[in-house]
Amino acid sequence: MDLRQYDIVIPVYNGLHFFRDCYDSVKRHTAKHHSIVIVDDGSSEADLLTFLDEIAQDTQTVVLHLPQNRGFVHTVNQG
Repeated sequence: MDLRQYDIVIPVYNGLHFFRDCYDSVKRHTAKHHSIVIVDDGSSEADLLTFLDEIAQDTQTVVLHLPQNRGFVHTVNQG
């Protein structure tokens, strides 16, 4: 088994109902020695921002917030 550490980068812009399913699946199938990096691309949905604050408490998850929406490529590169 390869135990090299890697990060999983997930860009998100609004869409809590889509993101929650994605995050739950990635979390369920990711070994503990890997990190999940969530990059918020300037979301405006209050429910999503609250959820991001909640999951940021998990030591395996890192949440970054960009001040404005810059698009997929920029967001992934920031991750």
